[in-house]
Amino acid sequence: ALSVLTHLRARGVDVPGSIAVVGCAGLPVTSHPAFRLSTLDLRLDVMGIHAVDLVVRMARGEQLPNTRVVVRPEFIPRQTS
Repeated sequence: ALSVLTHLRARGVDVPGSIAVVGCAGLPVTSHPAFRLSTLDLRLDVMGIHAVDLVVRMARGEQLPNTRVVVRPEFIPRQTS
C-alpha cells in the first residue's frame, strides 16, 4: 500500500479525494507523517501470544481438539481513507 500511495501521489492523484488507500499490516512506518496511511492492524503481537500459549499447552500434553482463537483486526483510520 505504501508503494501504491507513493505512485498515486507522484501522478497527482488526490488521496483520499479520488481514491482511498488502506494497508493491511499495521506496520509502524504507516503512521510516519510522510504517509499517514490508514491501515488494518492484524494484531500480530496478540496472535503470537496466543500461538505460544497453545504450543506450551500442547507441549504439556494438553489436548486441544477444535481449539479456535479469534483475533479481530483493528482499523486505524488516517489520512488516506
